[in-house]
Amino acid sequence: MDFKISIITPSFNTGSSIDKAIYSVLEQDYTNFEHIIIDGGSTDTTIEILKKHPHLIWISEPDRGQAHAMNKGFHMSTGEVIVYLNADDYFLAGAFSTVIPHFNQGSKFVVGDVVVQMRDNYFINAPAVELSQMIRHWETNAFPSNPVGYFYRREVQETVPFNEELDCMMDLHFLFESASLYEFTKINALLGVYRYLEKTKTGSDQKKESYWTRENFRLVDKYLTLMSPEYQDLYEKMSRLGYQNRQEYQTSPTSVQEEKKLQLPKKMLQKVTKRVRNFFKTDISLTLPSSTSISGEIELEHYHLQENDPVFLVYQMGKVGSSSIYKALNGLFSNDPVYQLHYLEPMRLQESIAWHNANNFPRLPDHLLISTAMGDFLKRNKNTVQWKIISLARDPVALQSSIIFQNLSEAFSTILDKNRDSVNLDKATELTERYLSDFQTRKSHFLNWFDNEIKEVFAIDIYKYPFNKEKGYSIIREGNVDILLIQYEKLQDCFTEAFAQFTGIEDIQLPYANIGSEKRYGDDYKKLTASLQLPASLCKAIYATKLVKHFYDQEAISVFLKQWSQSDS
Repeated sequence: MDFKISIITPSFNTGSSIDKAIYSVLEQDYTNFEHIIIDGGSTDTTIEILKKHPHLIWISEPDRGQAHAMNKGFHMSTGEVIVYLNADDYFLAGAFSTVIPHFNQGSKFVVGDVVVQMRDNYFINAPAVELSQMIRHWETNAFPSNPVGYFYRREVQETVPFNEELDCMMDLHFLFESASLYEFTKINALLGVYRYLEKTKTGSDQKKESYWTRENFRLVDKYLTLMSPEYQDLYEKMSRLGYQNRQEYQTSPTSVQEEKKLQLPKKMLQKVTKRVRNFFKTDISLTLPSSTSISGEIELEHYHLQENDPVFLVYQMGKVGSSSIYKALNGLFSNDPVYQLHYLEPMRLQESIAWHNANNFPRLPDHLLISTAMGDFLKRNKNTVQWKIISLARDPVALQSSIIFQNLSEAFSTILDKNRDSVNLDKATELTERYLSDFQTRKSHFLNWFDNEIKEVFAIDIYKYPFNKEKGYSIIREGNVDILLIQYEKLQDCFTEAFAQFTGIEDIQLPYANIGSEKRYGDDYKKLTASLQLPASLCKAIYATKLVKHFYDQEAISVFLKQWSQSDS
């Protein structure tokens, strides 16, 4: 069906930018549209510009604010599909022809990605579209950041008109209410450019000290009640840190000189415009956080993948030499996505986020940011790319000791002395035993990791495949998922051979990275591992579990039991 698109632009004294917005509509390759401009009585050059374009439907008169203007424009419109274009923003080429096929397939609300332009820096808003993620509004990609990135059927706004009493929150209310009533269709396409300027309404609002507070977002409470009690509990913990981080990293003022630099480079525009035009042919978007700077700004990596391209995941339980493997792969496959993470199963990921928020971590680790973004990519492209997963197993007692020392300054600081100079080994032993004692529960991080993560996320049961205990590695190939499993204790010996078999590349060397024994409490860690003794009954139970028996032969198990078990005397 040749749906008519109604583009509605609220405007007031936007003479410096509105012409670009108008031309971004005229230059679309889809011509069944009407462009309605609701001007609030501009006194600059806006009206002169509007008069130059006879195709426009426009009025200029005082209104009661942006929401009133948007509702007014909607009532004037006649199209089956609605989109709002702010006068400071513009569409990329091919945006209309990209979204229309989804409406032909029955979609009610189509959401794409947006280039966000902040001074002379740019990033891509690749938003979440599920209500449970959207209400985490303090996160960078929690929801569509600008209406240039979403189109919807007319019935949506007939059901959910913009609330003129909510002022700056009216767009969030519209998105959350719509998401609670309609399923959003997320597409991998850049639809437009959002010029995030501090002179704009959104930029001015978010600059205010009082903006990022729970009191200012009480409209979220209604939608939080739609979530499970477990999620509501996690939300409370996540929101506290979320508001704190946003308050700390507010945008600083933009000078007139800096505003002159705000034009997107021509090459970048050509690149993202080509991506929009060719999306349905070949392009798959992967946009994930790559790291977080000291100032808290999230850096993004953008990959444009073809079908069956590889995505490497160093996907493991932690403290198993993964940093060294990640470093090797990242250097070798510099043009392919390579990520290091521990969680992809949604509930466990949220539990980890809540745990970090509750345990004095200054910010969320990079791997949790990546896992959160990867979840959305998995939903859309799980069967499209070739997943290359590297995972490892390690002696459970040594692993648990290492995890404690990894997080000493935050979650486990109670075992430090008053001056935080050294570790109380008795307390460290007691803590290690306490965490190991829950090995039979779902919460046991390491003994159940392969079932809780790889089996749940990729539907592959690694225990159905034999593991080569002598070589220390095995490879599982199932559909579009390849998994390299390695025994941590043999990593140094088998790495080069294992990766030659896994990737076809010879002589890959393993670098050193993130070695616990070389860190601040390295000497204390060595003392603990040299003296740690646990109840024999606990050790026997742990080393009788299926994880240990799958990866280790009886000789290795006997060595572990001898090392960690208290003597019978």
